[in-house]
Amino acid sequence: MAEPALMRSEDGTTVPLVEVVGTARADGLLLQTTLRQRYVNRSGRNVEAAYTFPLPHLAVLLALEFTLGERRLAGKVFGRKTAERAYENAIDDGDSAVLLERTGDGLYTVSVGNLMAGEEATVEIRYGELLSFAQGQVRIAIPTTVAPRHGSAAAAGVAAHAVPDADLGVSYPARFSVEIAGALSEGAVSCPSHPAQLQRTAESVVVSLDGHLDRDFVVVVDGLAGRPMSTLARDGDGWVALASFLPALGHAIDAPLTLKVLVDCSGSMAGDSIAQARSAVARLVEQLAPEDRISVSAFGSRVVHAESGLRRASAAHRAACLGWADALQADLGGTEIEGALVSLFEHGGVEGRDADVLMITDGETWAGDAIVARARAQDQRVFIVAVGASPAESLLSHLAQATGGSAEFVTPNESIEAALLRLFARLRQPRANEVTVRWPAPVDWQAPLPGTLFAGETLHALARFAARPDGEVTLAWRDDASRSQAVRLARERVVARPDTDAPRADALPRVAAGLTVATLPEPQRGAFAERYQLVTADTSMVLVLERNAAERAAALPQSVKVKQMVAAGWGGVGSVARTGAPLAADSTMRFSRRNDVCRNMYSLPADLDLPPQHAVETGFSDYVYPIDTTGREEATRRLAEHVNRSWRDHARLPDAIADVARLLPNTWVFGLQDASHRDGVDGAMLLAWLLVELTGDSGPDPFDRAALREARRLARKVPEDVASMLRLVLAT
Repeated sequence: MAEPALMRSEDGTTVPLVEVVGTARADGLLLQTTLRQRYVNRSGRNVEAAYTFPLPHLAVLLALEFTLGERRLAGKVFGRKTAERAYENAIDDGDSAVLLERTGDGLYTVSVGNLMAGEEATVEIRYGELLSFAQGQVRIAIPTTVAPRHGSAAAAGVAAHAVPDADLGVSYPARFSVEIAGALSEGAVSCPSHPAQLQRTAESVVVSLDGHLDRDFVVVVDGLAGRPMSTLARDGDGWVALASFLPALGHAIDAPLTLKVLVDCSGSMAGDSIAQARSAVARLVEQLAPEDRISVSAFGSRVVHAESGLRRASAAHRAACLGWADALQADLGGTEIEGALVSLFEHGGVEGRDADVLMITDGETWAGDAIVARARAQDQRVFIVAVGASPAESLLSHLAQATGGSAEFVTPNESIEAALLRLFARLRQPRANEVTVRWPAPVDWQAPLPGTLFAGETLHALARFAARPDGEVTLAWRDDASRSQAVRLARERVVARPDTDAPRADALPRVAAGLTVATLPEPQRGAFAERYQLVTADTSMVLVLERNAAERAAALPQSVKVKQMVAAGWGGVGSVARTGAPLAADSTMRFSRRNDVCRNMYSLPADLDLPPQHAVETGFSDYVYPIDTTGREEATRRLAEHVNRSWRDHARLPDAIADVARLLPNTWVFGLQDASHRDGVDGAMLLAWLLVELTGDSGPDPFDRAALREARRLARKVPEDVASMLRLVLAT
């Protein structure tokens, strides 16, 4: 591929990421994908590049490797704070380092620190996931970009350097290929997301393309019969078993459906997505029987319920729903899914309480955990049609599964009708409960089972054993009757033997462990994650490349956030419908890059808004301080907002205690003012010390990482006796 021209983001920053190459191979239902990110520093000084990227729902990171010149290093997992300290110490010492962190559900951030001027490096990340049959289809998706999201990333626990800001000024070339081996290769293979090349051999099918990081790379295999299967793999001195069931449920339910349809009409849905939503509602209404019940609602920053309400799908009501859908526009503000679901769960009165919800959305919001928790508390299943070129797959899959529903992901070039037919087949199936798995031997640990079953769709069961298990694994459940399905554990076909495929021998055990770790008691999670080298909320992966003294950086690196390409078709920016082609050259001119509405709605910092407080005079200066009602957590949050904004706008830390006094408890301010009178100590040092002290030993750091790095440099100048006195002040 030709070397890209020097690329800059909207603010003029030179972008160090120049290309991503992805390769994947599906063996049976285990898919392993490798992403190679190539960085080139053309800025003239040492830099730190921070890049947040998405992974598929339930994917498990398996490896991190870093290549710089002739040197190649592998990452290792430690506790989160331990990994951060190792990374920061390397940066302070002038060495190079790479840190890989879990940023949120389905999001990860890689930081490449001290890439010197003119250097080129490659970061290679490998992950594994289990594929599933779903009504004769297997879908493979490699997400590539994070679309702008509504709400506060900081409130979701995302550190400032990891917030995935979008930028219309960047464009990243990408090459992808997926090899489909074995029985899956016998199906009809297509790529609805891109114009792609397909090469078929006797043993596999390879789908490949050259494109950009502006939409998910999707490969679909249709026409598959599917069957139950099992796999065994070594795990040290034990074994891990995978039993993949394909259950057959009872007969379809004859009872009428009660369905509440909720359509996302937020600004991000403009263009391809709102057109898909209109089509989805129209096709859905056509599938209804007269005795079914339906209501239609739209949401953005508010919820709008159609006046016709929840009623039988008579010809008149269907016509009203179709007319309502045809008038939908992406004009209701931000993606407030939580409030919309709360309203919808109550919609329809008594009849609506037993309804299923069908939501059509791109899911672009930061409030994922709150949404899932709220929905899980209701006894209404949520089925989702996810539209657009880069929907929030992890959130939407999690939401559907947590409520006993399911999600269908539909690119602008796929059939909405086919997706709805699959959803309707699930809606009309009897509900399965009391789902259990019986193993033929005692287990050391096992991955949790999903909360629901659907006919003809894969359910994976995974467990570890101290000795090799032998016999049948049985899946049992109850729908309209007690049912079961058994699969015999593999005797001869043992995958990933260490002597034949050493680098990937641990893929299945570690995928199983990755799906299990979050269900363990909290005290056990860290050690379990380190044992299986898993990147979790409690652990990170790090590597350090030690340099010769002459090669070390003499100054701290310039921190550069690798901005996201705007997802194709997002918010009306271009279109990928019908053609599957990359964005047209002028398609990014649909709205101004300086659009204030977009900046305010999607994760761009707002001015600090402090609540009104009464004042009290102090004896230290003429400054008027607020009455002290501020706790440590709230003070840290306020100070972080102020510091992060100052660093972002001016690349400097606050240096006067009076400038931040209104954000802090009075006792802190008095202590800092008192300490500032000591010889050799000034306000800048003390405020830097305070930032470092408030970062704590657990949880994400609230302060900008580059700002914190500078704060550590200044904080080292504070005498230990002063620091000890201030710690006592902070503890009061």
